[in-house]
Formats: sequence, C-alpha cells, structure tokens
Amino acid sequence: MIAFFQILQTLSGLLLILLVLIHSPKGDGMGSIGGAAQLFSSQKGVESGLNKITSGVSFIFIYVSLVLGYKLTELTQIIGSFIILGGVVFLVSLFKKFFMRTE
Repeated sequence: MIAFFQILQTLSGLLLILLVLIHSPKGDGMGSIGGAAQLFSSQKGVESGLNKITSGVSFIFIYVSLVLGYKLTELTQIIGSFIILGGVVFLVSLFKKFFMRTE
C-alpha cells in the first residue's frame, strides 16, 4: 500500500512540475504551442482549464504526501487522525476556492 502511494506521489510530482512549466508567464499559455491559438475560442478558457488540471494534480500530491507522512512515521492514532482530517479540510477548502468560483 505504501509503495502505491509512493509511486502515485512520484508521478503526481513529475506531472505537477510539467504542468507548472507549461504555464506561460506572459499569459500565452497552451495557446502559443504550435501556433494553435486560433483553434481555441479564447486563451482565457485554455488557461482556466490548465489551472484546474494543475490544481487537481496539486490536491492529489498534497493529500498523498499527508498520507505518506502519516503512514511512515510512528505517530499516535489521535495525532495521525488530526493530520489526515486537517489535510482533508485543507483540500476541500482549496477545491472550493478553485472550482466553485462564480465568474
């Protein structure tokens, strides 16, 4: 079980690095890759989608990191439960912030 979480953490970490590097500091983003900006109705939509994917992968990475931290250390049951609960509350609040926005 721990090996599964370690593999998931490694893959999500590498994917997160790739997604962050795809973001353009000038706002061009994915629309500038291969001159495909004309294919999309708006770059804002593309960037919004990329932001949602990046935040989703970061949620997975953070949660797996919390689970591995709990599993690999010799914490008491109560402290470990608070860590997992805190991680879930943190992830839910981030999810609400990024995905439940009204624009």
